[in-house]
Amino acid sequence: MEKAKKKLDFNGLTGLITLIIALIYGFMAYTLPKAAIGNPMAPAMYPLILAGALGVLGIILIIKSDLRKSIASFEILKKEATDQDRLNAKMITKTCCFALLYTIAFDHLGYVISTFIFLQMMLILINGKEKWKVNTLVALFFSVGIYMIFSKLLGIYLPQIPFLYI
Repeated sequence: MEKAKKKLDFNGLTGLITLIIALIYGFMAYTLPKAAIGNPMAPAMYPLILAGALGVLGIILIIKSDLRKSIASFEILKKEATDQDRLNAKMITKTCCFALLYTIAFDHLGYVISTFIFLQMMLILINGKEKWKVNTLVALFFSVGIYMIFSKLLGIYLPQIPFLYI
């Protein structure tokens, strides 16, 4: 098993994922609002440079590696995975999905509601549904507490609850 892990090569897949992220980031940077004064592309210049550099590094990684070896390495890893590895992969996938939903909901639902829902989902994932009372209290006090600290004490305003305007 140790010999197989030493021969694993994920450079091709890493380069491909890096290139995809660079393209998405570059597109989002290009759609930034244009400056009213001076060079209209000034706000997007640095993010576009970062996207270009990331894209070049992804392409170099793809060229220097063998994509077939990366796919074969992924298959070897998949075959040798234990139940704990599969559980960890599911938890990581769910966490990424929850974080994506959180970012989408953040502006629409406000900080308190979106953070409460996100924390509730994460705590259920970690602690289980059996501890729903503790999970709910922690999510509620954390969401409201952090909102109060930032908005009232520090004067840093987070997105409000849309229908209550608190």
